[in-house]
Amino acid sequence: MTESVDVSLFAGDANFDHFGWGRPAYDPGHAADVENATQTFSEGAEVLARILGIDAPELRCSVTFAHALSYLDLPGRPVGAGTVAGIDIVWDVLADRHPVAQLHSRFILTTELDTGWTVEHGYKVEVDGDPRVTVKLEIWPDLDDLAQLTVEEMHAIGMRISGVPAVNAIPAVCAAAPGIRTYADVPVPSGHPA
Repeated sequence: MTESVDVSLFAGDANFDHFGWGRPAYDPGHAADVENATQTFSEGAEVLARILGIDAPELRCSVTFAHALSYLDLPGRPVGAGTVAGIDIVWDVLADRHPVAQLHSRFILTTELDTGWTVEHGYKVEVDGDPRVTVKLEIWPDLDDLAQLTVEEMHAIGMRISGVPAVNAIPAVCAAAPGIRTYADVPVPSGHPA
């Protein structure tokens, strides 16, 4: 499962403070800092493992960086040329030391990177099986002209997307037995039959 987004309009948000945007290339400890900052992603990988029937998964995080080709004057987060402006984070779920599932996040602040990375501007789920299945979900505001996209509209999209699963899960969580519940424990929210 991959989330890949250009986050340049909200890179200045506090939730990105520990990602190290603008740190020098090859800065010692940067990958470990990003791994630590994305521990909540590992929780998602653990839930995915449980859904797949893997009770005690081994998790592995790998982090790679891309660097800005020129100075970026971003809201609340200026980034110098040659410093980190792209972060690729992979949380692998291992079974018997072999990767069986992956949560992959790629965030960029510009397309002008030394790596040529691209983003999907949303989410992609790929199942490597028979049949092979790929589902892509793009999330865009209700605007006729994306060039008019503002920071406030990007925040609004992010807040709605983050809140929808939690709000939709309320009936299932209320109906569940007491205790901590994850997506592995509650049914997938769906529309009500007519």
